[in-house]
Amino acid sequence: TTENVPDSFYFLDVNGKVNYDANENNKISLAFYAGTDNLKFPFATDAGIDLNYGNQTLSSTWTHIFSDKVFSNFTLTGSRYFNYPSINLASTPIERSNNIYDFSLKGDIEYLPNDNHEISTGFWMGNLTLKLQDSFDGEETFSSRIQTQYGSWYIQDKWNITDQWIATPGLRIAGFSEGNYLRMEPRMALEYRPTDRIRLQGAYGRYNQFLTLISNEAFTGFDVWLTTDDGVPPAYGNQYVVGAKTIPWEGYGLDLELYYRSMNDLFELDPFISDQAGLPYEEIFRFGEGYAYGAELFFERQVGRLTGFAGYTFSVTRRKFPNFNDPILNQGTARYYPPKYDRIHDLNIVLQYDINSRWSTTVTFNYATGQAYTKPLGRTTAFDLPTSGLNYDQLIVGRVN
Repeated sequence: TTENVPDSFYFLDVNGKVNYDANENNKISLAFYAGTDNLKFPFATDAGIDLNYGNQTLSSTWTHIFSDKVFSNFTLTGSRYFNYPSINLASTPIERSNNIYDFSLKGDIEYLPNDNHEISTGFWMGNLTLKLQDSFDGEETFSSRIQTQYGSWYIQDKWNITDQWIATPGLRIAGFSEGNYLRMEPRMALEYRPTDRIRLQGAYGRYNQFLTLISNEAFTGFDVWLTTDDGVPPAYGNQYVVGAKTIPWEGYGLDLELYYRSMNDLFELDPFISDQAGLPYEEIFRFGEGYAYGAELFFERQVGRLTGFAGYTFSVTRRKFPNFNDPILNQGTARYYPPKYDRIHDLNIVLQYDINSRWSTTVTFNYATGQAYTKPLGRTTAFDLPTSGLNYDQLIVGRVN
């Protein structure tokens, strides 16, 4: 069937990189990327959907060696993301203009005081601008412009306590101008090496999220980003990781990692507010909580003519919000549900066979769980009063799964 195939489409990607070695202590690189996708879905002679989205990025990196114990990297980046979805119904256009501009400066410095310590510190600061505009039949119906500044600083020390124990304590401080938020993010990693072929690892970290993605079930091109502000605190979570890395045989590697992450103060637009015009910013959101856990298994072979790897990820993400996904006839008892981008299974296999010194062939395989879908239990007829006085069908949705 060709019902869901675009009538016309094109994809354009351009990228490049230039490296310049000024001298032994200074290297400069310039990289750029530009991509644009355009798809048209006509579903009638005078109706259709036009999706146009893409991004551009330009970055420059300066690598400087201060001495044999101090190294640094500084990166200046500018990027733009855009999507311009439009729907045409009976020659009446419904259009959206969504632009995100991000300009940032990032610096990392590494200091090696002795054989037992590797001290790293750095910063990241920038300016973020979000522009969103909706229009109907050429008339503007909604317009928003958010401009904010962000910054962070971190320090960590990779400490070789003994030949078997390595500890990496660290601290990151993150700030966001919208709402004047300042957050501490402690981190700790511990590694134990009982033998030369086994590494046991554990880690903890606190993370904050100052942006939230408002997803659209139909197409990612309609997704928009919103920020924290007064009354809308950043989401935060604690992540715990344990794992093991082994070399079962020479030239082979086997890794296993387990993780759990809590999520608090999740925020997204409240879908039960029909008219957001005139409401304070904090009142258009709903706030919830969530969690995620999973396992990652990785196996690789690096010897012989046949090399490659296989990676499998099992992950579960759940979240809940008040008065959403309630049991029927039991309002107020919210249940956890999987978000749009939850993917339980992900398997990747890559194999390369060297035919001779000049020729090789590669085979790849990927399997991933599809997007979650909740089937309606049924439908009922509702009577619209006092707006139109007409009957319409309303879906009855069961538990979100």
